[in-house]
Amino acid sequence: MESLIQGYSISRDDLVESYIRKHYSDYSVLIMFNVQNHLDYLNKKGFEISGTYVWDNEIMIFVFDNMDEAKYVLEHIDDEDAPFSQVWVFGKLVSENIS
Repeated sequence: MESLIQGYSISRDDLVESYIRKHYSDYSVLIMFNVQNHLDYLNKKGFEISGTYVWDNEIMIFVFDNMDEAKYVLEHIDDEDAPFSQVWVFGKLVSENIS
């Protein structure tokens, strides 16, 4: 029997890369994964996202004026309580907080 439904898979990393390149290719951005599980930590670090509706496993995007600002924030959320985060500059991944 011939298949009627054809599909393909895409990894989370490929999906994020495609989205960032399409929408933020002229910016420096910090993206965070699974923010809902880290709201208390992020609020203590000064992120004002308590009023934001956060879905489980949602990716949050923060836009910065330049790469140095984004990397500075990433360096200050680099511990085991922080959500997995990445800095993208002009559509390219330049740093993340998990080695």
